[in-house]
Parts: sequence; structure tokens; C-alpha cells
Amino acid sequence: MSSIARSLKEEIPLIKTEDRLSRNLKAAGLEAELSARLAAMAGSRVEANTVLCLDLSDIRKEYARKMEYLAPIHDGSTQRDAGPWR
Repeated sequence: MSSIARSLKEEIPLIKTEDRLSRNLKAAGLEAELSARLAAMAGSRVEANTVLCLDLSDIRKEYARKMEYLAPIHDGSTQRDAGPWR
């Protein structure tokens, strides 16, 4: 958020720009609009033989217990299994 706010180069305090951007992220319909635009942009790159793969285990949330879509993972750096069942 800070990087985006800085790139706007507004003549108001950076924190005010960040606050506004954060507030606007909660706008009704924003997720649907962004999802539709992203699908339209990426859709031209997907062909009949394109393989789509989702890796839900990228981000380790060691202490999370009730996060939506929390998936069990194997942490290669510690050689331990991690997940919501612990």
C-alpha cells in the first residue's frame, strides 16, 4: 500500500493517501470488478491445452486456525508439516 501511495506523489501526507486507499479497498463491488477485469486480461492467454494449477500452500500461517481456505503444507525450511490441525 505504501509503495502505491508513494507512486501517486500526492501533495498530502503519505499516511493520508494510505488511509484513503485502504478505505477505498472496502468499496462495494470492487472485488467483482477487479476479478472480471483480471479474467478478461488473462483470458486471452489461456488456450484449450493450457494447464492451470493453483498452489494454495505458498504462504505459511503458523498461528492461524480459522482462516478461510487455510491449507496444510510441508514447510521445507523446517522439514515439518504445518496446518490448521496442530
